[in-house]
Parts: sequence; C-alpha cells; structure tokens
Amino acid sequence: MCGLARVARLLALLVIGLAATSAWSRQGGSPEMRQGRARPSVGITLGWGEYLPAERFGPIWVTIDPADQTLEGTIHLTFPQDAVQDVTLVAPFAAAAGRATTVEFAAALPPDVPIIRAEARRPNGRVIASQTLARAISRDEQPLPPGLSSYDDLVLGVGDTGLLAAARGWWPGLLATPTREPQGWGPSSRSAATDLFESTMVVEVGARALPESWIAYDGVRCVVLDARSSGAMSPAAARALRDWVWDGGRLVLLIEGSGAEWAAWVRGLGGSPIEVGEARTIGATAEMAHAAGRRDTGSAVLAPAFSARGVRLTRTGEALGWRGVWPLDPAGSGVEHAIAEGPVGLGFVAVVGVRPDDILLGVDRVAAGNLWRQVLAGAMEPFKPEPGKDDEPDYWYGQQASGDTMRSRHAITVGLDHLADVPPPSGRAFFGLAAASVLLALLLGPGDAIVLKRLRLRQHAWLTGLGWIALASVLAYAVPGILRPTDGRLGRLNVVDQVHDPSGAAVLSRQSVLTGVLSARAGRASLEADGGDGASWWRGVSSVQSFSFEPRRGMGSPVVLAVGAVEAGDGAPVRASEPVALPMPLMTFRTLLERGGGDVGLAAVIGREGDGWRVSLTGVPDGAAIGFASVEVGREGQRAVVFEREVGGDLWVATVGDTGGSSVAQRRQAERARISGGGGFGTPIGSQSWAYPGGIASTLEEALANLPGSRERGDAMDRMVRSGRWAIVRVRLDDMPMDASTSATRSERRTVLARLLVPLAEAVEDVRPAERWSPSPRVPTGLGTGSGSSSGGDGSDEAGAADAPSFGAGGEE
Repeated sequence: MCGLARVARLLALLVIGLAATSAWSRQGGSPEMRQGRARPSVGITLGWGEYLPAERFGPIWVTIDPADQTLEGTIHLTFPQDAVQDVTLVAPFAAAAGRATTVEFAAALPPDVPIIRAEARRPNGRVIASQTLARAISRDEQPLPPGLSSYDDLVLGVGDTGLLAAARGWWPGLLATPTREPQGWGPSSRSAATDLFESTMVVEVGARALPESWIAYDGVRCVVLDARSSGAMSPAAARALRDWVWDGGRLVLLIEGSGAEWAAWVRGLGGSPIEVGEARTIGATAEMAHAAGRRDTGSAVLAPAFSARGVRLTRTGEALGWRGVWPLDPAGSGVEHAIAEGPVGLGFVAVVGVRPDDILLGVDRVAAGNLWRQVLAGAMEPFKPEPGKDDEPDYWYGQQASGDTMRSRHAITVGLDHLADVPPPSGRAFFGLAAASVLLALLLGPGDAIVLKRLRLRQHAWLTGLGWIALASVLAYAVPGILRPTDGRLGRLNVVDQVHDPSGAAVLSRQSVLTGVLSARAGRASLEADGGDGASWWRGVSSVQSFSFEPRRGMGSPVVLAVGAVEAGDGAPVRASEPVALPMPLMTFRTLLERGGGDVGLAAVIGREGDGWRVSLTGVPDGAAIGFASVEVGREGQRAVVFEREVGGDLWVATVGDTGGSSVAQRRQAERARISGGGGFGTPIGSQSWAYPGGIASTLEEALANLPGSRERGDAMDRMVRSGRWAIVRVRLDDMPMDASTSATRSERRTVLARLLVPLAEAVEDVRPAERWSPSPRVPTGLGTGSGSSSGGDGSDEAGAADAPSFGAGGEE
C-alpha cells in the first residue's frame, strides 16, 4: 500500500507541475513559446529559378515571417566562401505582425557548397528563427536545390520574350533542360559539348521580381529584356540592371511593340548610338531565312509579313564600335537593320527591332531556336567554345581555388601571390626557438632531477613537469604576439578600367581589387576602403584547392560583411556590402575581392606626333612609379612604351612610332623584357604559368586582365579600339598611396594596373572584324516536329558556306 501511495503522490505532483507550466506560458512566458501562437519562420530563395552558377555572384532572398509579432533585428546568412574561409552576410530587417518581409543578398557560392544557413536575430543577438539548406540533410534541414553552384551558362529572360519556349530547340532529345553533369567531378556539360547553346540554361522572370543589387546579375551571361516590361521594374531594379551593363554586363533589348523605353537603356557616352524608326510591316529577308535554317524565303515556315522597327547607327554609334545586323533595306543600302549592337559604358547592348517568333508562321521549335541563336550571337560571342582556348570551367575532385574558369583562377592566384610579399622571419627566430626547446628539455630532465633530489621532492616530479610545460605553452602563445616577427601587411592590387573624354578626364571608372591582410596579432580587424564610390561588393577569395578526401581547412570565425543601402557617387541609394569584422588568428593571411567603382585620378590624352603617337599622362601621385606601359591603337596592336616625367612638372610623356619601325621607347622596353626574362609585355610572373597548357599568361598584366569584372569589361574596350577611334593606354603604377585602412597591420603596399580608354583626335583605319560570329543552325528532321540534331558546332555553317551572307561591320553587306 505504501508503494501505491507513493506512486499516486508522484503522479499528482507531475499533474500539478504540468498545469503550472501551462498557466505560466499563457500568462507571461517566452513570446516564441506561448501556447496557441505561431512561431516566426525563415525561408531562403536561391538564385534564378534555383539556378545559381558557381563562383559568380547571384541573388539570394531571405524571407522572415513574424507570425503575430512585430520583430526587428538582423538576418545572418552564413556559408563556406572558399577552401579556407566562411562568410556571414548581415542585413537589417523589420517586420510588422502578420506581414512577411524579404531581405535581398548577393553572394558568390563555391562549387558543391555543402550548407547555407539563415538566422533571424534580435538586436541582442538571440536567434528568433532559422533555416538550413544542406546537401547531406539531417534533422531540421532542407535539401539544397540540384541546380545550385554549377558552371553552366545562364541566360535570363525578363518579360514576354518567348525565349524559353524557343530555347527548347537548342537542346537535343526530349529534355526540357540541357543535360547536366554531376556536380563537382567529371567533365562539365559545357566542355563536353561543341555547341555553346546546348549547355546554356534559360530562366524567365517577371520584371517585378528582379533584384536591386547590380552585382546579382554577375552569374548571368546576358539578359533578354522585353522593353514593354521595363516600366514594371522598380526604380532600384532598373538602376541595378543599368549599373551591371555599364560594369560589363550584356543586354539584349526587344523594342518591337514598345514606345521610347529603349532610349534609357542605350544612353551612354556622348549621346545615343542609334536611332529607331516607326513600326512597319516587312517580310522575311534572306538573312532571316538563313538564320532560321531555311534557304527558301517562300517556305511555309516563314511568315509573309510581320511588324518590325528599323534601327540606324548614329555617328556616336559608329565611333563607339556599334554594328548593324540583318539589313532591312531591299536595295541593300544597309542603312536600316533589324539588330544593332555595341558597347554601352563598359558593357554590351543589342537592340532588336523584330521579334524572332513573328518571323515564323506556325510552331517550329528548331527554327525559332535557330533565330534566337543568331539574335544572341553578339552578346554570347565572348563565351563561344574555341579550340585550344584552355579556358573551360573544368571540375575538380574537391574544393577548387576561387574563380569560375581556369583563367580567372589563374588571375586570382597570380594576384594573391603578388600581395603575399611579407619577408620571412629572420634566422634569429629559429635560433631563439631552438634555444627555448633546449632549455625546456633541461628543465624537464637534468634540472628537475638535480634540484628535486637535493630538496628530497623527487616524488613531485610529475607536478613540476606539468608546471614547466604549462609555462612554455603560455610563453609560446604570448611571446609571438609581443615580439611580432613582422609588422603585418595590408596589400591592395587595383585593376582599374577608365573611359576618358577628349580633354583627358575620366568619365567612367570601374575596378576589381584584390586585398590581402596579414595579421600581426590575433584578434578581430576592421577594413575600410575609401577609394571607391561606396557601392562596392566584397567576397573572400583563395588560391587553395583541396581533394575530396582532405578535410576542409578553416580559419575559425567567418568573415562578416554588412549588406545594405548606401549612397552612390550620384547620391542615389544602392545596395552594397562592406567588411565589418575580419577574424585574424596570429599570422593569418585574409584575402578578399572587391568590385565596384574607383577613380585613380589619372588623366590621359593621345594625339599624333609626326608618323607616330604622343601619349600624355597626368595625375600620377608623388612617390609612385610607372613600372610598365603600353599603347594599343587600331590594328597596330599593343606596343610597349616608356613614360618619361617632364622636369618640375606633373606630366608624363611617351611616344610610339608607326607600324613601319620601332621607337626608342620600344627598344628600351624590349631590352628590359629580355633582361628580366619576360615572355611578353609587362612584368613576368615567373613560374605561375607552367601548370597551364600553352601558358595562359606570361605577365602579371596579362593574367589580371582575366580577373572577374575586368574580363567582362575587356570585350567592350576591344570593340571600341577596333572602331579606329579609340586607343588603350595600359600602365602599371607601383608604390601608390593606400586607398584602404585596417587595424591589423602597420605596413602597406598598393599596386594599380590601369587600362585607360582614350579617344583619338584623328581616326585610324576601321579594323573591326568583317564577319559577326554565326552559330550553326540546328537542322530539323521534319517541319514542325520540334525534333532535330545538331549541325555540328558553333562555327560557321559549313553546309551552306557558299551561299551564306557575310555581314560587314557597320551594317554593310
């Protein structure tokens, strides 16, 4: 009976405790735990339709649902950035009760990113809600989408473009998407295919769903925009898309059926490059029939009439290197075209006055895909496969170094090697460590044995041994931080692209910057950059690569980047990121990449001097030195020069001869290259190129032209030079004043590599390529069936090479 009474009392106490806990929760318990109320939740939306190319920035949206509470705090988004660093992006949020709010991030994810975690935190740091996406999921985790962090090319359609339906004609078989290889190993789908479009993903989004961060478009090869949808964009989203184009992005603009919306997208340097006529009814031209894969314009697959708007090049457009495609004038004058394309800022825009789907009568998936291939050819030309290019996005058995292609990884590695120039500790440090080790051995061995024996305390030898070891451990931790074998080092390597006006002033300046911070002591360091426009985006980079069987190496706490709205150079609010805290264990080398605007203060002018050219450069800071320079004018190509400073002035002058002979400056530069062992123009990079077939680049300047951001802007610069009205002045400036500061170092070093696009007062021969890239059309097996096989690559159409038209530069056939 006593046992039963004891059990009854225990049950009664349990019931009373549960009742009390329930009453406490109803009256005043934790808000997240109150019974009958929904808890806040967090959701993550990745990329473009859950596609997010690896090693290139893309949008990530985090949504916080506050349920029936009013919340404010910060969103923390954490993921591995590279082989050695994690990153946490932090942005503020505020959510009213019953209304979810979304925070936009932009991030570059590594291949096979294993985990992404989002947390909503109160101002005091307490976690309100969280969500985790992982490849190997466990409790309370969601699977990462399969289309994440691949190397496939991605084309984005905005509005009613019809691109996605037509793109199914690119892909062989019955699949709705390209064939994708497994993530992280084996050959990529792009490298296995000879046709660029067979491995190109297409995603369509609405104009209201576009991100407001310009860097979010970094993972997109080109954007196809229906001009009729541009009015539905938010002002911030329209600004972000324009900024991306000016930074090297590629836009295809469909203007048929729209008003004057096109003008805002092509307005660039010196006025509008094109004029657009009114809509009129035309029939399919021979060029359009050829692009669709049909030789006969009377074929039933082509519409007898459709609406189109003719596009004409202005003098500004011709000076910027624009060209016309698909002439509309039956007489062949080449004045009006269905497509005009060329540089805008440091990017590329193609204006299309006809809708490819309207050219066809009925449904022909393959023909529609062929037409779109030709429409996109100008924008996609820099990414076409080329034999021996050695720039495929190869996969790796493990964590690859930062960069989406072999060339970009090579550029990052060479740049980081340039920054890692801290001298090693002196020989005194080695002898000091050796002496300390000998002293510890003497204390543990003969020292304790003799002293403790005389004191008759040999039984406590274990205690003194622990004491000596503890003292040595404390000294090993404290002494390096006190003695500081190095002062630490802040290094910056700016790769700057500038466009100048006839007076020499810079009217557009964009940069990609590698930053290296070597800590002199343990702690958390700050990093502030003051040389940009305030609208920069940062990410961690690394040259470390590992194998799949190696454990991932980390540096402890992640790098913290703040994301939010800042004021751009023109006063408009834009989204950007900046470093907040860099966890710096002792003698740690933190490396980051910054992309945005940044003027180095240089002014350049080039003009004729006799049979050659005279280049004038001002704005070089005192104490800085020009280590290398070259000038590229028209078909003459890049020619090395040497700048000489005028006595008592700020003017640096260089001369370059014509193609008939070598100038004194060229001979002096060639002698420098011969002495230093360089294989090309610029500063030799030594043995870095040995691991790459054919040697991707033999100089620092050549390698860093492939840095993310710089490579995208290079295509527009080359087009403008080929117009015969621009020149590129390349200079390397050493010992430049620092444009950033950090609390972790005492010494600093900055190098600037500048590509200055300078207008010519006297135009040279037009040397633009005579033929536009023409992807081979797919040949259908039957009309309207939608099936077909590839015609064999992205080169010229060999089957119809004899009757294929050649489109001349500037619109002439």
